[in-house]
Amino acid sequence: MDDCEPDCVICLEQVKAVDASWQCTSCYLLCHVVCVQRFAATQLNLSSWLIGELLGKSNLQWTCPHCRAVFDEAQYPAKYRCFCGKREDPAPDPWLPPHSCGETCGRVRPCGHKDVDRCHPGPCAKCTQVAPMPCFCGRTVRTLRCGAPRPACGQTCSRAGPARCPSRSDAAPHPAYLDRCEHACAQPCHDGDCPPCGILVDASCACGAETRRLPCAARVWRCQRECPNKLACGRHACPLGCHSGPCPPCPNVGARPCGCGKVTVAGLPCDAPTPRCGETCGRAMACGVHTCERTCHEGACGPCMVPVEGPCRCGRTRKRHLCSEGEEALLCAYRCEALRSCGRHACRKRCCNEGAADAGSGAGGSSAAVGEPAAAGAHVCRERCTRKLGCGLHACNALCHAGSCPPCPLTVTLSCACGGTRRTFPCGKAPKALVCRLPCQRVPTCHHRERQRHPCHSGPCPPCTQVCGAALSRCGHTCPLPCHSEAAPSADAPAPAAVPAAGAGAAFPVLRSASSSGGGDARKGPTPCAPCAVPVERRCVGGHEARSLPCAAPALFKCSRPCGGGLPCGHHTCERPCHARPLPASADAPAAAAAGAGAPSVSASCGSCGKPCEQPRPAGCSHPCSAGACHAGSCPPCVEPVSLRCRCGRERLSVPCNLAAAAAGGHVTTLAAADPLSCKQRCHRSLPNCTHLCGAVCHSGPCEAAYACDKPVTVRCPCGSRKEQWACPAARAAVSGAGAGLGAVPASADSRFTLLPCVPGECKPPDEGQAVRSRAVEDDAEDDVALGRGKLSAEAWAAAKTDRAELRRRRKAAEEEQREVARAAEAEQRQALAAAARKRSLILQVVFGALLAALVLWLVSLILSG
Repeated sequence: MDDCEPDCVICLEQVKAVDASWQCTSCYLLCHVVCVQRFAATQLNLSSWLIGELLGKSNLQWTCPHCRAVFDEAQYPAKYRCFCGKREDPAPDPWLPPHSCGETCGRVRPCGHKDVDRCHPGPCAKCTQVAPMPCFCGRTVRTLRCGAPRPACGQTCSRAGPARCPSRSDAAPHPAYLDRCEHACAQPCHDGDCPPCGILVDASCACGAETRRLPCAARVWRCQRECPNKLACGRHACPLGCHSGPCPPCPNVGARPCGCGKVTVAGLPCDAPTPRCGETCGRAMACGVHTCERTCHEGACGPCMVPVEGPCRCGRTRKRHLCSEGEEALLCAYRCEALRSCGRHACRKRCCNEGAADAGSGAGGSSAAVGEPAAAGAHVCRERCTRKLGCGLHACNALCHAGSCPPCPLTVTLSCACGGTRRTFPCGKAPKALVCRLPCQRVPTCHHRERQRHPCHSGPCPPCTQVCGAALSRCGHTCPLPCHSEAAPSADAPAPAAVPAAGAGAAFPVLRSASSSGGGDARKGPTPCAPCAVPVERRCVGGHEARSLPCAAPALFKCSRPCGGGLPCGHHTCERPCHARPLPASADAPAAAAAGAGAPSVSASCGSCGKPCEQPRPAGCSHPCSAGACHAGSCPPCVEPVSLRCRCGRERLSVPCNLAAAAAGGHVTTLAAADPLSCKQRCHRSLPNCTHLCGAVCHSGPCEAAYACDKPVTVRCPCGSRKEQWACPAARAAVSGAGAGLGAVPASADSRFTLLPCVPGECKPPDEGQAVRSRAVEDDAEDDVALGRGKLSAEAWAAAKTDRAELRRRRKAAEEEQREVARAAEAEQRQALAAAARKRSLILQVVFGALLAALVLWLVSLILSG
């Protein structure tokens, strides 16, 4: 008993120490004996009709109101007894348990020993007696407490023959093979029968015709052959198959009675049919009243066909019927109109035999109390009551009765939310909530390990107000906000299986809110942590500056400064706005740049330099760099064509700019074959201090270095009377030695190479000397003509004419280009004027359309107002 005064499950009142009680021998439930008597009487009354009248049986039974254990009618609790059942109406004793007689219990335990404790409620305790107990194989005997498991000695079982099956008896004999098995069990000492013997033996079938190698447990077997022997009569074959021993006797041999058994005929052959005596059968019929009137026959006599007459069950009519038809053939068609014992339902039973005294009056009913067996002849209502009990939740399951229904026998056990407080209440009298003073033990629905301490309660717990503290997955900082990971489950929703702790490098687990699935809580479900607001230092993508930004802000940002990274050209820096590029890992980029740590690093993300090449051009080159955009290293050689005079000045050549500059700077070999400014023809320039022309191929440098003149020249005296033919180098050497060269000599022809002295007697007077000098000039002119001086003048004039034609062509091309530019500008101006005209026309159309719409509206308003 949980309490000193338990509650009766029938009346829901407490079973006090002075109340007469009854205890179930199966579940040991304690109830009022009066309640149990009424409960058992109701069941016995119903079973008396179901079993006695419908099934034709006489064993009435009733059940325990709690465990439904079945009791016979003889176990009806007619009197109040103690727990052990020895004393009737035990007097209450304050020194003894309630309803106890104080004597030895004496109830027999399942082990067979009697309980020596004092009369007590509930089951008997375990038996404490000791007894010798053999092992399973019987070799070892030990003294153990009663109820202890049977020991195993651990030795080999060694049981043989029928002893291998100790659990078999005469009613269940051992297997037939054990009579022939002489093998001992090789298993360790064990409980129960030994396993079938598996040793292979030569086993013959039952008739001995075949032999097989089989396990010993299957040594008894039968073959598929038929028995070849004849029975003792010699006429019939043995009906058995393979068998051992002699064949059975013929069943038709000997004296045989006739079908009715009155005459016995002897000496008949076994194959002759049994004769009939010809008299009336006379055997008793199944009804037990009449005899069979058929002629002697074999087999059953069949149903009784004698016509009889008798009253119906209610006694109102009489009817003639066959004896074998039974009572059902006597039922009349009248329906009983009497009221049943409940006073609510009519009997309506066909040919009713209950209450025969008032059957004609139509007044039925019984004065018996509810729950007690009805008096004989009363119309007992066999329907269920089905009225609502006092609890308003359950229906009455008793037979339909008069008066009010008993209290609801069910109970309701309430427990608090934590399970620490439990109380049982009668059905319909339980409060809505059970008050518990213990702290709430519910598992938190948020990520915290423990809730804030508060008393046990029903419904959802209050919202968690602790600091979230969950580790943010991106940065590892903790969330400083109030707890926001709590789900809002309904009051009957199960708690989550596990709640991980905060931290460990991961955010809190997001639980699904039960409010979305029909829960009654108005709180919202969990929300993720807010972005981290802890200030951290972040550097721009270009590494120019650092800012203090919230931790959740994007890790990469762009400042307003230009990139400043080195471009592949090596001359300029990137002027794009700040963008991502690889930064040197050793030092701060802005600090390094400010400290002059060197040229900025080159990154492919900055792209190529788009500026034109600004490197200084080589001397003498006025063309832009042929690479176009700025580049690394030196500029490629300029290959633009340049029109220049050759070295001798005779022709104008088109030469690449780089070769022309190199030739002008003296970086080209003096060989005429490799000189780009050489026209590859005779130079024909006047030699210094010489009247002859250079005879070398057009070359660079002074002519005397390229050509050694060895022609003869005429040397005269001052008066011109004397003349001699000297070699040109000797004449120039003489001029140089005299301190005056050809450049110092007057340009007149008569003063050239005046190196001979006048010799008196040979030289002429001065006027004659003048004439001599004139002839000398004419001679020199003839020499020049002979050397081809006139031809040089014609070629030079042709070269000058060609140059003047090229200049005129270039001047015309430039004028044509200027005219094209002027025509394009004029066309653009005309297009701009046409667009402006179209725009003005569109504006005027819109303005006129608006004015027209306003005028129409004004006219409509005038018409409507007038």
